[in-house]
Amino acid sequence: MTTKNPILVIGVGNDFHSDDGVGLYVAREIRKKGLKNTTIIEGINDGTSMIEAWKGISRAIVIDCVHSKGKSGIIYRFDALKENIPESYFPSLSTHAFNITDTIALARSIDYLPNSLIIYGIRGQKFGTGQGLTAMVQKGADEMIIRIVEEIELVLAGDLK
Repeated sequence: MTTKNPILVIGVGNDFHSDDGVGLYVAREIRKKGLKNTTIIEGINDGTSMIEAWKGISRAIVIDCVHSKGKSGIIYRFDALKENIPESYFPSLSTHAFNITDTIALARSIDYLPNSLIIYGIRGQKFGTGQGLTAMVQKGADEMIIRIVEEIELVLAGDLK
């Protein structure tokens, strides 16, 4: 990755498992904003590809669906370099062949973490076969897009380290 694109946004998920496609949806919508110095990747489905994608990046943002108790559509934001991410939120058995917490642990062990790694998650409701997001997850996703775009704009303006 070049310094022309210091921010990497990765959308994770599966479009054919309803709310599990939220990370892909958010990444696609952010791409439509045409943010300068930002690279968008959709659909990385294994941890080693994710680690390779963020190698040499100063800031990475990963977006995925969260499996947690509570109201669907809730947005979570974790600074993966400063706080622990609950493993139960991103289970090993998912529609993609890895989980975020294991990927971060592997990247840390081989010193391949970006300077900043932010994980955004949104609590899903429906994970069975089907396309499209449920209403509450759609509402949360639209709010998440606003938050992530604002965060990227602050970074690009030099107002957020």
